[in-house]
Amino acid sequence: MLTELGDAETLLGIDGTYPDAARAVASGLGAGLPRRRLMRYYYPGPRLPHGDPADGLRPIAEHIVRAAYASVSADVVHVNSLFEGFVEHAAGLGSLAGLPGAISSATLYDLIPLKFPDQYLVDPAYRAWYERKVACLSDFDVLLCLSEATKRDAIELLGIPEARLSVIHAGVADHFKPATDLAATRARVRLRFGIRGRFALYTGNDDYRKNIEGAVVAFAKVPKAARRGVQLVLNQVGDRHKLMKLARSCGLSADDVVITGRVSDSDLIELLQSCDVFFFPSLYEGFGLPLLEGMACGAPVIAGNNSSLPEVLDRADSLFDANCALDTARLLERVLVDDAFSDMLRSVGPARAAAFTWRKCAQASVQAWTAARARPAVKDGAIGPARRRIAVVTPLPPDQSGIADYAAEILPALAEHADVEVFTTANVQALGAIPVHPWTALPQQAARFDQVVYQFGNSPFHGGMADLIKDIPGVVVLHDFFLSSMYWHKQCHEGFPDVFRAELASGHGRRAVQVHDAGGEDRREARERYPACRSVVEGADAVIVHSAHSLALCRDYYPGIRRGPWSVLPMPIAARGMPGDDAWRAARQRLGIGDGELLLVSFGFMADTKLNLELLKALRAEGFTGRRHIRLVFVGQAAGGAYGERVASEIADHPLRDRIRITGFASAESYADYLAAADIAIQLRTGSRGETSKAVLDCLAHGLPLIVNTHGSFAELPDDVVVKVPDQFSAPELTEALAGLIVAPSRRTELSSRAKQHVLAHHAPGQVAVAYLAAIEASLASRRERTGQALVSPLVDGLIAAGGRDDDLFAIEHALAETVEAQSPGRLLVDLSEVVANDYGTGIHRVVRNLARELALCDSALAAPVRLVAHTPAGDLVSAEAFGEARLGLPRSADAESGWCTVQAGDDFFMLDSAWENPERFLPTIARVRAKSGRNIAMLYDLIPLRFPQYCVDFMPKVFEYWLRFIVRECDVILCISRTVADDLAAWIASNGAEHRPGLAIGHNLLGSDLDGDVAIGAYPTGPGRTQSFLESPGPVTLMVGTVEPRKRHDLALDAFETLWRAGSRQRLLIVGRPGWNVDALMHRINHHPELGKRLRWLEDASDAELAQAYAGAERVLMASDAEGFGLPIIEAARHGRPLLLSGIDVFREIAGDAADYFAAGDAADLAQALGRAPRPMDLPTDRFPDWAKCAHSFFETLGRGRWDHVHDA
Repeated sequence: MLTELGDAETLLGIDGTYPDAARAVASGLGAGLPRRRLMRYYYPGPRLPHGDPADGLRPIAEHIVRAAYASVSADVVHVNSLFEGFVEHAAGLGSLAGLPGAISSATLYDLIPLKFPDQYLVDPAYRAWYERKVACLSDFDVLLCLSEATKRDAIELLGIPEARLSVIHAGVADHFKPATDLAATRARVRLRFGIRGRFALYTGNDDYRKNIEGAVVAFAKVPKAARRGVQLVLNQVGDRHKLMKLARSCGLSADDVVITGRVSDSDLIELLQSCDVFFFPSLYEGFGLPLLEGMACGAPVIAGNNSSLPEVLDRADSLFDANCALDTARLLERVLVDDAFSDMLRSVGPARAAAFTWRKCAQASVQAWTAARARPAVKDGAIGPARRRIAVVTPLPPDQSGIADYAAEILPALAEHADVEVFTTANVQALGAIPVHPWTALPQQAARFDQVVYQFGNSPFHGGMADLIKDIPGVVVLHDFFLSSMYWHKQCHEGFPDVFRAELASGHGRRAVQVHDAGGEDRREARERYPACRSVVEGADAVIVHSAHSLALCRDYYPGIRRGPWSVLPMPIAARGMPGDDAWRAARQRLGIGDGELLLVSFGFMADTKLNLELLKALRAEGFTGRRHIRLVFVGQAAGGAYGERVASEIADHPLRDRIRITGFASAESYADYLAAADIAIQLRTGSRGETSKAVLDCLAHGLPLIVNTHGSFAELPDDVVVKVPDQFSAPELTEALAGLIVAPSRRTELSSRAKQHVLAHHAPGQVAVAYLAAIEASLASRRERTGQALVSPLVDGLIAAGGRDDDLFAIEHALAETVEAQSPGRLLVDLSEVVANDYGTGIHRVVRNLARELALCDSALAAPVRLVAHTPAGDLVSAEAFGEARLGLPRSADAESGWCTVQAGDDFFMLDSAWENPERFLPTIARVRAKSGRNIAMLYDLIPLRFPQYCVDFMPKVFEYWLRFIVRECDVILCISRTVADDLAAWIASNGAEHRPGLAIGHNLLGSDLDGDVAIGAYPTGPGRTQSFLESPGPVTLMVGTVEPRKRHDLALDAFETLWRAGSRQRLLIVGRPGWNVDALMHRINHHPELGKRLRWLEDASDAELAQAYAGAERVLMASDAEGFGLPIIEAARHGRPLLLSGIDVFREIAGDAADYFAAGDAADLAQALGRAPRPMDLPTDRFPDWAKCAHSFFETLGRGRWDHVHDA
């Protein structure tokens, strides 16, 4: 279901008191839910049995869990399983039904114990526990029933209103499907389970309602002729001896019954595919998932005619009386002897099963939650019985702010229901009867108020609010989701140095700081790219916005942050009376508009985000140019800069140029005149940053026919109130919309009337004020839960009941501390132990530097905060942030540690380096990460030391294998640099029986290439012009890049080039790379080669700048390796458009595909021939390979969504 919830922001609560199970759930989610969306909670375990009067810890545990869920202010809280915790240690979840501001929901699987109390409710303790759980069901807003039968039971047995019950059914996994080779599948099943031939299958257990004894008796009553050669196959039977005794008493032999025991999913699927009949004589089910699985596998399925089973099968001829063995036997006999009937059941089963999907289940759940949200609130969110005292912090007129005008609309209406006082920057003494104070007076008076409401916008008028809310939390009305310009103004003009930079660092990470630091004085790119509102959102008790678009932006920019409840409320505005003819004519006269003219208006400051040019282009259409009665007025300031010049040029060249005007700044009187005088308004937008357009609402309130594009909040306007064009519309689409209104006065009149009705129905200040107060009440309830105030009394009561023992107090304190710590976002600890100590400039170290830098800078939604770390030889975890600043050019993290580092809850530990020696030094960190519910991750570049030991120094294969076994044994995830390496690792683990972590995940992530990025961080000394002088000499240059070591086969390349040189070829060879191991002979050969300095050049210490120059000037790039894990020069060559000549090894073909020339690996003659041919032009798309920034993004996608190539189970 999680994978099918679409755009919903989903958090999954996990019981952290079972760490292994929690880890298994997190791993099993795969791509269904990013790990950052997991919320772990902890609670103390009970000491006493259920029902003991001194059992105070169970109620405490339930309240601690409630507090954990309250901290996220969810819109919907769904309990997947309420009936847990009688046998096992599990906190109750019934109290989640009362969370303020949330729709509470629970899955109701069945009420079977109430249907069969003599079987299931005999134990008094269990009966009392179960009845308490059942009573909790009535507290939930929604119960998601798995069948109509369960829904009927909830109504009849519990008296729950039908409106609160929704049927969602269930789905079947994709791997349940008919066999592709039925004969082969049957052969495997018979061999594996000792089945003779044909068989009837029953799956279940010895639970009373599963009726396993009835299955045996019914099978025995099938006439012997019908079941000749047919065996009964059972799985979980409980007491095997008792069941076989029953079978013998019914006349069945030991050979007639096969008991498999517990089977895996894959075995179950093959049993279902192979059986002659799957029969299910259950006496009662909440749904009947085995039926669905059987039908999906193409089995002939029959079942008892009770509970939910008929609605799943949907065939009367497939049902029997499960209480009657003879009736069951009759239908079994028919399936076994009537081939036509059996074949028909096989054929219809998959189609019937396909009607039940998890997507439909998820959709039905969302529909139920939406319907519950629409029902009138009966618990929280209603206006309190007493008048609240509310402080409102806001600009007021005459401040030149739209929010000041907004406040003037809402405050009088709000004051009708609450005692309101205003704190403002404006020089105003009172607003009618509402007292007004300077905003600086709030700290001294805040204690007088029940709640504070902050009207936040992205302008200097709101800068003081950002300081106030740190100490005086309240409700934030977020008029602009972006607050970046407000913080920038505080930093540059209000004496708060680095306040904008700090907000970017804490809310968006190092990339945002880098963008800030690289910008000019106006920091324009940072202001346009990052909202910088996280601290305001997280510090608020609740947030009010005026569009769902703002809520979506919060999910996009700050996924999973802990915040108060959000409410999407209409913007308040009073409907204006339609201007009479005299008022309309007077307004036009003041504006110089004739009675016969059709006035088109567009309100607001002109900018590229307002799409003014697109409107002008739409009016170029032939149908408009001849209509001289059309006049277009842009009511607002003209755009400046390049865009303003383009607008001016377009107007100067426009067929209606003498009919187009830009007003410049419009006074309130002039603005009102245009609203009264206009015939049509056009408001277009792109690049919305969460704001709600006051101009649009003004148009609607004045009944002005309006055209909008479906961008941002504009998309939320009703389709029958405005004319809509697509978000990214074409000029003809806008032309058509304009023409439709210009030529149809009746359509304009209709839209005018609907606009006024819409404003009256939804935007009247009185109605919005009531919704405001409901949001304020919800904020107060939420604050009480989120701050822990609501937890105090239950903790005290529970401790008193338990006798106030010190060990109980310690257990509670520990659980609370663990839960609070688990709420912090996990980090990625990137280990750079090797490169920090010895940066040799090898290909691997180049990868480490670049990937570490871009991981730290990555600002994708799935990215975790990165901390650079290293380990001392003794195993101490220390900060490597200084290396990040000095060598990688990184801004320092906002909360970076210096010196020793600690592991926090949810931290992942990533061994990016190839630190093969002494891996035991990592064990303390690995253990701490595991204890904190994090993952240990290693990067594997290749298995060359094991696959090609002849190319390594004698000790390396042993050292490497020791390290490889270490990471396979200790790590939860191993990321490889190619699919070839990932497959090779999986094969090595299987063939060597290597000990590994249960659920070890193996994935791959292609490396990046971005030499320009390397230049930015610098590398190694350079000799002036060394590369350039060689490239400018006569003859084409072939470039080899990489450490000079045996497997790279530079010797093979020299053999091939010597063949060419003897034949008089002018081709030249440029080798760039440091010397590796076992290359003394090769170095001597190169350094004493007669062509050295002529047609041969070796740069051992090339800088990244020289390397980029070499790529740019070479004719082609050669990789002659016998073995590689990836082949980074392939990507670098592709990014420079250089042709490739590669040895034909698997990984090169994986990376380069058909875009390269190949030669037989190890064959110098074949290489010489390939060099003699013209290079194949490089046609490998550069976007096929990521730069390092995209590589980092992909890394977090792989980790966050669990996109693995292999998973090794226990």
